[in-house]
Amino acid sequence: MPTTQDEVSLTIGGIPIIGWVDISIDRAIDTYSTVSVSAPFDHTRPELRDLFRPFEYRDLVVSIGGERIFTGIAVDIVPKIGPESSSVSVTGYALPAQLEDCHEPHSALPLKFEDIGLRSVLAALLTPLGIQYELRGMEGAPLEEVELDPMNSPQDILSKVAQQRGYVLTDTADGKLLCWKSVDSGAPVARLEENVPPVGTIEAQFAAREYYSEVTGYTPAKRGRKGTHHTEPNPWLPRLRPHSFELSETDPSEAPAAAKAKLGRMFGNMAGWQISDLPTWRDPQGDLWTPNKTITLRAPSAMVYRETELLIRAVHLSSTSDKQSATLDVVMLGAFSGEAPKVLPWAE
Repeated sequence: MPTTQDEVSLTIGGIPIIGWVDISIDRAIDTYSTVSVSAPFDHTRPELRDLFRPFEYRDLVVSIGGERIFTGIAVDIVPKIGPESSSVSVTGYALPAQLEDCHEPHSALPLKFEDIGLRSVLAALLTPLGIQYELRGMEGAPLEEVELDPMNSPQDILSKVAQQRGYVLTDTADGKLLCWKSVDSGAPVARLEENVPPVGTIEAQFAAREYYSEVTGYTPAKRGRKGTHHTEPNPWLPRLRPHSFELSETDPSEAPAAAKAKLGRMFGNMAGWQISDLPTWRDPQGDLWTPNKTITLRAPSAMVYRETELLIRAVHLSSTSDKQSATLDVVMLGAFSGEAPKVLPWAE
């Protein structure tokens, strides 16, 4: 059962949800947070009929131990009928996740940007949808030319522009879009080792088809200027497996940084480890497990043969009537900062 410091409180439209049974909270460095909760549902009670009314997109707020960690919208509200009881499941996502579902309102179109900074693009795309943002870092060179296709979601442009500048997108505890970069090494919050408490299960997740010997970014010719390209080599793969991508919104001077960022994300996508069944939501310092921090891991059975510092990409917190646990998804350092790892975890 949760301790007092891990007591969870939830509200929908400002009304507390009492008597919930199960809850799952997912947070990541590069995706928007989600919350799923299950609670008893008695349709004869008017207050529950109103609280769990579907398709109203009410505000959903979650706190742990009095600390707010999630601000979003209750999206899916689904009843479940059993022979002895009825329940309702509620799934919510952080406010900026609307950028993936929705398009810009017609009244805000057309949206075309030329020679403006990243902050201006964020403001132009987010303001019509009532979403605030926080940018942690420098803007980089101005965007050359960006135009929003009315058929594309704002997320399509934002994710591409952010990635080419070494940024990733997630959300803050108060519901803002957070545009930020990965932490560097040097301050692990925990040292974990297989078969040593509190570690439970460790599973390696490899994707060999997403691993390349080099990545090349191409900027097309514009305004009478020739196109350019930059290739970033993978120091760990001698077999030729090249990969190319387009840098349509990037100034040519930014091509090297964009290619490095692409190479780093390749290392994040081709290898990762899931550390499951941690019996507490908190790290050894007493803080909630949080993305964009690091741990060290030694797990020979999962091909981490030496103690290796890894980045926490995502955190999954879950609680039921009889169990509380945390799961960490970790990847190699540099996955979101554009740096190839100095050593591979399976190297000997």
